[in-house]
Amino acid sequence: NNTSAFNVDTKNIIFKIADLKIHKLKFDIDFKIGWFDNADIDMGFSMAYKGLNGRFIKELKIWHEETESFKYFIKKGYNRGRLSYKVANKWNLSKQFVNLDFVNWKNYLKSIKHWPGEYKKYFSIIEKGNLLSFFLIKLYERFFLKGYVKQSMAEITANS
Repeated sequence: NNTSAFNVDTKNIIFKIADLKIHKLKFDIDFKIGWFDNADIDMGFSMAYKGLNGRFIKELKIWHEETESFKYFIKKGYNRGRLSYKVANKWNLSKQFVNLDFVNWKNYLKSIKHWPGEYKKYFSIIEKGNLLSFFLIKLYERFFLKGYVKQSMAEITANS
């Protein structure tokens, strides 16, 4: 049961350290802003590029604490969006992280008609869920998109 590059980020994945050493792969510290990082996602793409696969172990329970601070939650979404632009730019991924059509509020509001299906999708995966959790996910996605767009504009400006 192999993994995709997207699944390396804090999932139930094991892989051989020897493979990483042979290919001289390590976590890239450039994918960090303050306490927020996407080095694990970048590592997934580095491994995939070298043809290395991890193995998904369902029984392996991996978790990390989430914030109880609303301000930190929003900041995390924004900065993860910025970092995801960097990953997308490095690995030539155009539409894997965000739907840029949703920058336009009119398009975003039109997407609400699909939310009941998304709710079912999220909470068929997540054991416990409620409507508030779903709306917080949607809010997080909005700040993620904002960070992604902000980073893209900053890099375009810097390269001009």
